[in-house]
Amino acid sequence: MLGRLGSAERSPRAGRTALCTIASGAHQELFSVARPSFERFAALHGFDLVVVDHGIAPGRPASWGKVVLLRELLEKYDQVVWVDSDAVIVDPTADIFDGVSRGRHLHLVVHRYLDLEVPNLGVMVMKSSWWSKRFLERIWSCEKYVEHKWWENAAALELLGYDVSAPRRSTRHRTMDGRFVGELDLSWNSIPIQPSAHPRLRHFPGMTQVERLSEMQRAASEMSGSPMAPDQNRSFGCDDQIGVRGLELLERAAARRRFRFRLRHAPRREPSDQRGGQVAQDLAGLSAAHHETRLIAESQAAVIDRMSSRLTELEARLAEATVASEIMATSTWIRACATDSDVLVSVILPTFNRRSFVERAIESVRNQTHRRLEIIVIDDGGSDDTPEFVACVEDDRIRLVRHAHNRGASAARNTGLDHAAGDIVVHLDSDNFFDRDWVQSVVWAFDTYPERHHLYGARVFDDVARAHSPVARGLPGLQLLRWDSEGVLANNLVDMNVLAHRQTSLRFDEGTYSFDDWDFLLKLVDRHGPPLRLPVIAAHYTTDAPDRMMLADPVRHVQNYERIRSRWARPEAR
Repeated sequence: MLGRLGSAERSPRAGRTALCTIASGAHQELFSVARPSFERFAALHGFDLVVVDHGIAPGRPASWGKVVLLRELLEKYDQVVWVDSDAVIVDPTADIFDGVSRGRHLHLVVHRYLDLEVPNLGVMVMKSSWWSKRFLERIWSCEKYVEHKWWENAAALELLGYDVSAPRRSTRHRTMDGRFVGELDLSWNSIPIQPSAHPRLRHFPGMTQVERLSEMQRAASEMSGSPMAPDQNRSFGCDDQIGVRGLELLERAAARRRFRFRLRHAPRREPSDQRGGQVAQDLAGLSAAHHETRLIAESQAAVIDRMSSRLTELEARLAEATVASEIMATSTWIRACATDSDVLVSVILPTFNRRSFVERAIESVRNQTHRRLEIIVIDDGGSDDTPEFVACVEDDRIRLVRHAHNRGASAARNTGLDHAAGDIVVHLDSDNFFDRDWVQSVVWAFDTYPERHHLYGARVFDDVARAHSPVARGLPGLQLLRWDSEGVLANNLVDMNVLAHRQTSLRFDEGTYSFDDWDFLLKLVDRHGPPLRLPVIAAHYTTDAPDRMMLADPVRHVQNYERIRSRWARPEAR
């Protein structure tokens, strides 16, 4: 474990300190947003700010200039604080040396996600010592990582005893260097895939230039104390109409209470003929108040129903936003971690008279970031010109297999499995399409978790699919269910388009009219255990017409559902 000492062992800085970064090339635009936070941080704590605006690592990627600059500054300063130029110090008043421990020469944040553990050199505190200078020299000498996507960070990982390809806690071994390294609090390097609840510094690695610039501008506004403040005039958790109506009801209720108070405390008078008219007026007023009370009660019930419906909608949106945040974090992590792989992935794409859709489906596979694919298109005895179109696509990764007559989706998928040569298999219906990074994410996951045999990702429903498809109706636009070993016996939790598995001898039941994917999933679980839940977008689920199988023959569809459910509910019947 990297050193993490108690507060009693913390030591303040001594001597001169430099705050440094390199902002060359495209990073100059990014640093123009971050610079005010750097300048304020340096001024408040008495640091010298050193910014290099050009490359200083000849023959190497610009990121390696960090090693050169640190080596130079450690000769002049007692300690150096390094912060990447795509970061914003959102709390310049905080002292980074509050997290520095005695006896440690390098401090950095260690990010932990899933079961991975990655020290991040994006923010560092280095003490000028023999070890620090030697450590930088050894990083520079790791030439095999010169072109690695993590650059000098990959070299540091190896020196600290991590497996660079999969930096899991279980694979890290102790090295002597670990004795000199301490951890900074996560708040000093809050990144999108592992944000801090109370960030002092927000860092934006693994994003496009446009995304970084937008997020950094938002972070800079937080630093300057000018974020958009909530409107104090808005109602709490309700829309404006509900808020106004609520005020009306409160005013009317107050008027009713005032009327009752006057009636209760009116002075008693002797009966008289003049009093008869007053009593009649009071009774009429009381009757009107009773009627008003009933109307108010009915209005309150309507408001409560409306607010309850609104709350349900907000809860659904919150759940969807939570999944979206999880997916964004995992996708960013995988883009940062994944390397080029020569693993062959087989994509099985059955189709039947779907010429208007199949082009989009095939293009989504051809455009995958993972390039080593075989695309097996099975034309299930269709009568349209799908075979002619596929034959015209200039891509030697595509293979067309034709059935003489229509045999059904299960048979088409089995044909695809029989022809698949890849170590990994993914499936795609011809009316859906893959997210661009899906196959790369699958390859990374199986490489990182070699013990897992199958996994599933998220699916996105378009508005038309949600309106017409019996499967999608009523579901959020973005869906990634939690795995439930009991629930999967009652309902299919994993669509075929988001399932990936290693090569298998299992096959689909060609005697089923529908739910063949559910039956196949249960076979995989029965033989290999539960799947890995991978929070990335796998497929976009679309349809331009309500032509799904359930609508074609709903009675048969339900009967088949009951048959498969009862089969897996009784182990002896499998």
